Amino acid sequence: MIDKILEYQKLDGNKVKIEKALSENENKKQATLMVKFVKEAQSKALKMDEEAAKLKKEFEKLSQVEQKGLQMVEKYVNQKTEGADLEGLEETLSRMQKVLKQLSDLEDLLRKNKAQTEEIIKAFDTLKNKLRAAKIKHKENKDLYEAELAKKGPEIKATTKSLEEMEKTLDKELLAKYKAARKVGIYPVFVPLEGNSCGGCRISMASAKVDEIKRNGHIECYNCKRMIYNK
Repeated sequence: MIDKILEYQKLDGNKVKIEKALSENENKKQATLMVKFVKEAQSKALKMDEEAAKLKKEFEKLSQVEQKGLQMVEKYVNQKTEGADLEGLEETLSRMQKVLKQLSDLEDLLRKNKAQTEEIIKAFDTLKNKLRAAKIKHKENKDLYEAELAKKGPEIKATTKSLEEMEKTLDKELLAKYKAARKVGIYPVFVPLEGNSCGGCRISMASAKVDEIKRNGHIECYNCKRMIYNK
């Protein structure tokens, strides 16, 4: 009875080995990383677009204020000063100086706005190139992984079919225990009794438990949850 489930476990182990190799395939890992990078890059691009739109509105607003300031300067320049007293001239000059100072500040803000916009454009171009390279890299890794999957697929399918055939001949109780353990990631499920210890986690068994194994053929390890059998 144990021999059959051990044979089943060995065949299942071959399947586990193949599936593990595929899940840890470097091309698969790289393809997954590229997908992650592309998603992050798209998120960054969206933020850049929002920032660019904000800078555009700011530029338009600053340009409008600058235009009004220039119009005011032109008004002061064209203002007739004939007959104006000294106090009136000083007041006009003072207003003009304030407007010119504001225009100077606006020029600084516009230059800053331009620099920030150019920085975003440069960053966007860099990101766009990286994104293009990532998509190419993703396709290369994906194709290589799918080629490996296509190569191993028939072997997995054949092994699965053999396992299904073997299940028809196995003790239902043992098979149920095996599948329950495999479902939570335990492998191997059935391990031999090594002296007085579990052949899986090496924990020592009490004499009563050792006797139970010898009497019943197997018990569940209280520590690692594998099935210990008497070889």
